[in-house]
Amino acid sequence: MFKYLEVLFRHWIRFALLCLALPLVAGGAALLIFQGKDGSAQLWVDNPAYIGNVSTANGWNQYLTPAQNAVDSLDQLTQTDTFYSQLGQGLLDSHAVGSMSERDQVLSDVRTSLVISSSGSHLVTIKVECRRANVCIQVLTTTISLHRDWLIRTEQQQADVASQFYTAQLQQAKERLQTASDALNAYLVAHPIQQTIVRTPDPRLDRLESDVQLAQTSVNDLQDKLQSIQFSKDAAAEIDQTAVRTVDPPKTSGGRFTSVTKKYAIALAAAAALPGIAYLVFLGWIDRTTRNPKEIESRLGVRVVTTIGSLSADAA
Repeated sequence: MFKYLEVLFRHWIRFALLCLALPLVAGGAALLIFQGKDGSAQLWVDNPAYIGNVSTANGWNQYLTPAQNAVDSLDQLTQTDTFYSQLGQGLLDSHAVGSMSERDQVLSDVRTSLVISSSGSHLVTIKVECRRANVCIQVLTTTISLHRDWLIRTEQQQADVASQFYTAQLQQAKERLQTASDALNAYLVAHPIQQTIVRTPDPRLDRLESDVQLAQTSVNDLQDKLQSIQFSKDAAAEIDQTAVRTVDPPKTSGGRFTSVTKKYAIALAAAAALPGIAYLVFLGWIDRTTRNPKEIESRLGVRVVTTIGSLSADAA
C-alpha cells in the first residue's frame, strides 16, 4: 500500500487529470446529455356511493379521505410483481420501449422514482421520472388504467361472492316458503274454514299463516339484495367515470437533473475513474524500487547486515 501511495504522490499531476478531471468531465457531460423527464398526472377521487348502499369502495377505510384511500390502494398495487409485469407488457405493446432490456431498465427506474401523494381530500398526484417523454406518458397512462381495472375487478369479484352466497340463501328461503305453503294448504284442506260471521280462533292456523308470511318476507328481502348486488356489479364498470377521474392528463417536463440523470452521471464518472486506478496499479506493479531493508531481505532471501545512510556530494 505504501508503494502505491508513493507512486500516487510522485505522479500526482497525472492522477489528478485521470482520477479527478476526467470523471468530472464525464459526469458533467452525462448531466447535459442524459437529462431526464418528469412525468405527472392528477386524479380526482370520490366515494363511489352509487354502488348499491355502499358509501365507500371495497377495501377503503371510511375514516380516510377518498384521496388518502386512493393513494393507499395505488401504493399497494404498485408494490406487486403483477403490476410491473403488466406495466412492462404495456410498454412493449405501445412500442414505448424497443427491447426487453430497455423495458427492464424503465421498470427499474419506475420502482425508484414513482411517487403517489394526496393533495387535499380528493386530489391525487402521480409523478415519475423517465429518460424519454413518451415513456413517462405511457407509464402514467398504464398505471392509471391498471388501477381502474383493479378497482372494477375487485368490486365485481366481491359482487360475485355475495351473489353466490345470497343465491344459496334465496334457494333455501324458497324451499322454506314452499314447505310452509304446503303445510298451510294441507291444513286448510283437512280443516275447511266455515263461512260464519265470527271466525272461531284457530292457533295452529294462525301459526301456519305466520310461517308463510315470514318465509315470503325472507324471499322478498333476499331477492332485493340480489338485485342490489347485480346493480353494484354493473355499476362497477362505470367507476372510471364517477369515482376516479383524470383531471390533469399525463404530461412531462424536461431539462432537469432528475434522479435518473444523476444516477447515470455517477455511473459514468465512476467508469471514467477506472483508467486512472488501472494506471496506478500498473505503475505500482512495474516499480521494482526497494524502500526498506525488509523488501531487500524478502527479494534476495538474505539478511541485511547494516545500512549506509545517504552521502552528500561534498562528503564523497
